[in-house]
Amino acid sequence: MGGRHSVARLLTGSLAVIMTTWVTPAAPADAWRLRVSAKLQSVYDAPAAARTAVTSARFNARGWVQADVHYDCSNEARSVISTRLTVSSSIRLASYCVIEGWVAPDTLAQLASVDGVNRVSLPSY
Repeated sequence: MGGRHSVARLLTGSLAVIMTTWVTPAAPADAWRLRVSAKLQSVYDAPAAARTAVTSARFNARGWVQADVHYDCSNEARSVISTRLTVSSSIRLASYCVIEGWVAPDTLAQLASVDGVNRVSLPSY
């Protein structure tokens, strides 16, 4: 009788290990993707020549995409964000802070990884 329970425990333990490895969160290198909208990720993932056809995003003459960066309203975050894109406008209403500007698609990962950035998305047109 003890043999059946040992096999059942072994199978249950093995199943738990398999499930744990199967349902793992994004790797740290891809953690920035959790902060970037799906449409902007499609711009980032597309080959440079095909980016303008991927989404309804707006691009400037340099090939940079227009984006809204929602952040925690800290001056440190604002400072760093402002060095990563060409700022068009910014909004600061109590705890709601957004900087809108143009960013090189290849640098979206670095922008989204800035401490204090909550979300990066396409502007609402």
